[in-house]
Amino acid sequence: MEYIATARKLAAKVFRYSNGLPKRYAFKLGNPLFEHAQEVVFHVNAANQMYVNDRAGYEQRRAHLQHVESYLDILREVTQQLHDEELRRLDAKLAEVGLSVHDVQNADVQRALKSLPKAPNENVYAEFAEMIANERALIGGVKKNDTAKYKEVVQPKEEARKAAEFERMYNAMREKQAGGGAS
Repeated sequence: MEYIATARKLAAKVFRYSNGLPKRYAFKLGNPLFEHAQEVVFHVNAANQMYVNDRAGYEQRRAHLQHVESYLDILREVTQQLHDEELRRLDAKLAEVGLSVHDVQNADVQRALKSLPKAPNENVYAEFAEMIANERALIGGVKKNDTAKYKEVVQPKEEARKAAEFERMYNAMREKQAGGGAS
């Protein structure tokens, strides 16, 4: 159940982060970022409500978990785009005043940075990347456990059902042949 808690934490962090974005990013990247985080939570909850006690349940749960993985990929991509865009803006502003990002230890650069847009917080992106990677690992573990349970519980039941059906059909055919031959 840790994957559910992690998905919720990720969505809460994305919500706080999206609300703090400048307006220029809010509609283009902030809203989709939050919507994708909500989809992750939705599909995690939906997958948690599915039980691997038959083939249909296994396939539905797996489909929800695959949706989660794809939305996590999108979240990682969008956060990377935001980070890169903020770095490009900062680099362009620094270039306007003749400085480079690599000069950040310089006292002149420190004064110039106060009048420029804030540098992207590397810790925020590292936290997003870590949370996304952690959620992917947890989802991978859930899928692995589901596959093992399917092979252990569901597959033998299906094979036994098929064998019983085959035996019933075989016996019906034998009775028909035995009855047809006696006439």
